[in-house]
Amino acid sequence: MRLWNAGEKPVKAVLAWNAVKPRRVVRSSPFEDDRGEPAGPIELPPLGIVTVRAEIR
Repeated sequence: MRLWNAGEKPVKAVLAWNAVKPRRVVRSSPFEDDRGEPAGPIELPPLGIVTVRAEIR
């Protein structure tokens, strides 16, 4: 999934899951390169996009 900050200030995003929780959540590049699990809130730069991969299986 892609998180987008449409604002002009940095923000932090927290992902919350309901019934189906992924076994692993990692930051990812658009090419699906693993960039590690986020430790806490995900920081989004002004007008920035962050790609996150949630692995269900």
